[in-house]
Amino acid sequence: MNAKKKTTRTPRTRKAKDVVTDANAEDKKVAKKAVKKAVRKATKKATKKAKASRKPPSAGFSFADIEGDAKLKKLGVKYEIVTAEMGNKKDGYRIPFNNVALQSATGGIIGGTFAEFGAQSQGGKSFLAYELMANCQAMGGVVMLNDGEGAFDVSYADMVGLNITDGTFIKTRITNIQKYYAFLINMTEAVRKKKKNIPILSVCDSYPTLNTQFAIDKRGSGEQLGHEAKLKNRAWSEQMETFTPFLEQTMSTHIMINQFTKVEVANKYMNPYVSLCEEKMQYWATQRLKGMLRAPLTVTKNIGGKDVKVQIGARTAWKTIKNRSVKPFQEVVVDILYSKGLVKYSGFLGYLFQHQLATIATSKFCAETGEELSKSTDYIKILPKLCGEEDVRLPYNKKVGTSTNKAFAKLIEDYPDAVEPVWTGTYDDGETYEPEDGFSEEETEEETV
Repeated sequence: MNAKKKTTRTPRTRKAKDVVTDANAEDKKVAKKAVKKAVRKATKKATKKAKASRKPPSAGFSFADIEGDAKLKKLGVKYEIVTAEMGNKKDGYRIPFNNVALQSATGGIIGGTFAEFGAQSQGGKSFLAYELMANCQAMGGVVMLNDGEGAFDVSYADMVGLNITDGTFIKTRITNIQKYYAFLINMTEAVRKKKKNIPILSVCDSYPTLNTQFAIDKRGSGEQLGHEAKLKNRAWSEQMETFTPFLEQTMSTHIMINQFTKVEVANKYMNPYVSLCEEKMQYWATQRLKGMLRAPLTVTKNIGGKDVKVQIGARTAWKTIKNRSVKPFQEVVVDILYSKGLVKYSGFLGYLFQHQLATIATSKFCAETGEELSKSTDYIKILPKLCGEEDVRLPYNKKVGTSTNKAFAKLIEDYPDAVEPVWTGTYDDGETYEPEDGFSEEETEEETV
C-alpha cells in the first residue's frame, strides 16, 4: 500500500491593504450607521409621500354626468357637487376669542355659521359677544348688533375695543322676529354687493327680546304664556329654515345670546337651569357654548375706615356643548373683570393640565441658567406633544397657582400651536374606554341643557 504523501501548508499572509486598524473599523462602523440612518429617513419620507398621494379607488362615475336628468329637474331640488375647492374657501374665516383657553377649546367662531351663547344672568355672554365684534372689526369686517335689552353703552364698547365711529358698526333695536331677520338678510346682501370677502358678524342680545307681532300686539291682554311661546318658537324656526343656508351662502356669521334661568317647574321635572325660549336652538346652531357662574372675584378696599370686599368680576366656566371642528364637551374657566373684559390667560394652565399637555415639576436647577439652586423650585413643564421639543419650562408661581402672563405670552409667541384647538383626529385620543352603566340622576340634572 502506498502511503499518502504528507504535505505541509504554509499560512497565508495578509497583504498590507487587508490589514484594518481599530481606527478604520470605528470609522466604518460610524459610516454604516450613517448610511442606515439615511436609508431609514429616505424610506420614511417616501412612505409618507406615498400615503399622502394615495387615493381611494374610483367609482368610475360622477354626479355631474346626470345633472341634466329630466326627473331630477322636475323635482326642483337644489344640490351641490362637493369639490375639494369648497373645503378651502378663500373667503373662509374664524373670529377668535380674546381668552387663550377659550380659543384653544373652541377654535373661535366659524364664519358662515350660527352660534348660540347660553348662560345665567351676569354670566359674561355680552362680554364674549362684544369682544368677538371688536375682533371681527380688527379682521377688516363689519358688525351689526340688535340691542333688544337696551344695554348698549359707549364706554362699554370702548372698553372692549369695539369701534363705533368708523362706519363699520350698526345698532338696531328690533323686537319683531320676522322684521329682524328680513333686515339682516337685506343688509348682508347689500354689503356683499360692495365687498365680497370681508367678515360679517351679527349679534342678537338677546333672544328673549324677540317675539311675534301677535305677542307684541296682545301684550298685557291676558293671553296664555304657553300659547305665546309656541307661536314664537314656530316663527323663529321658520326663519332659521332659510336664514342658516343664507349664512353659509354669504359667509356671514350670526350669534344669538340666550339666557338660562332657574324656575320651580324645571326644578321639579328636569334640569333647574333651562333656556327661557326655544326647543330647537340646539338643532339650528353649529356651535353652542354654555356658561355657568362659579364664583365672584373680589378685592378688599378701605371704605369709611372699614375693610369692605368689593366684587370686581366673576369666574365663569364655559363648556362646548356643540362644535363641529374640535372635540366637544370641553370646559374652560374664564375670569371676567367688569372694568377690562376677559382675562386673557385665565384658565389656560388648567386647560393644559386637562389635556395632559403640562405638568408641575420640582427641580434643583434653574430652568433658565441651569445652575444648581439652594432650594428646589417648582416649574411648569410643557410637554413635547404641544411644542414638539424635549420640553419647555415656565416659572411657576405657587402663591398665585399659575405662571406669569409674561411667561404665557412668550410661550404662545414661540409656539403658536398652543392656541390652536387640541385635536388628535379621534374622540378618544387613541385610548380605549369602557361605557359606564349610565348617569346618575344628579349628573343628568347637572349636564342637561
